Amino acid sequence: MGDTRVLTNLRFLELYKCSNCVESPALGLLPSLEELLITNLSNLKRIGVEIYGGGQSVTEVAFPKLITLKIVKAEKLEVLDLDNNGEVQAGKIMPHVTNIKLSRCRSLIALPALDKLPSLETLEIENADQLKSISLNGFTSFPKLAELQISDMRNLEEIVFGALREGETGDTNSQNAIMPCLRSLLIDDCAEFKSFGYPIKSLPSIEEEDEEKEEDLSLLPSILHVDLSCCPKLFSFPRHLPIIHLEDMARFKELQVFYLHAYLGESFKFIPEYLQNLNKLEFVWIKDKRGMYQGGDWSILSHISDVFIGGNKIDPLT
Repeated sequence: MGDTRVLTNLRFLELYKCSNCVESPALGLLPSLEELLITNLSNLKRIGVEIYGGGQSVTEVAFPKLITLKIVKAEKLEVLDLDNNGEVQAGKIMPHVTNIKLSRCRSLIALPALDKLPSLETLEIENADQLKSISLNGFTSFPKLAELQISDMRNLEEIVFGALREGETGDTNSQNAIMPCLRSLLIDDCAEFKSFGYPIKSLPSIEEEDEEKEEDLSLLPSILHVDLSCCPKLFSFPRHLPIIHLEDMARFKELQVFYLHAYLGESFKFIPEYLQNLNKLEFVWIKDKRGMYQGGDWSILSHISDVFIGGNKIDPLT
């Protein structure tokens, strides 16, 4: 990229239709850069540690003031390695980035180490067709993440919250919260998506929890808005797997809005039971193409002001 000292005051940069760009230039040396857009780079195959400008090592803080990173329509991008395979410590890369969007990176084979970005608040991933599993690593990572959107993922089968890094024990207590600030979760148009997961073997089931244990369990404790849309295979919640069951909705005491578009088979009729103790819930919208809700006891949701099933508002008491 040349001598970046002549660009010390640059705050916004968009790389657009740079068809000859195969690897990323050393943009991490720009000391004032706040917003970086990488758009329509049709031949870009790799973004690695070279983007920081330190060769194969990161000796200074890279992208010290970056707030927003968007990579859109990099169809051939296969490698997005922010931490040089684990060698770069958290805080050395993009310490202030709050917003990341990855869109139409159809060849991407794995997500970067997003857990090493301590200020991340909004994460949007869409059209990454090669990804079958998303592991949001680190039991204590993503301390500020408030909004997570994952959509149009053709082959995505699972999302794992709190995947353990080497050396972590996975003890569940209030100081080891999984995404403690996450308020909005949207999963949309993921045809193969089957389950949420968390590989923490010590998480108790609802039946095993007493009130004290439930307070200690910090699984998405701030969630307010859940939207599961067009995920036709999200229907099985086997007991022997450590995944988030529909029953686990009872843990989300602060939940205010609940959308459900996925076909859940016979589990549909138990939705009222799962939601009845969520006293702050104000809005429920459930898609019901197959008429599965006829057997549900909706009267126990009389405390919810707006309940919509199949696009029609219902009165739970009638």
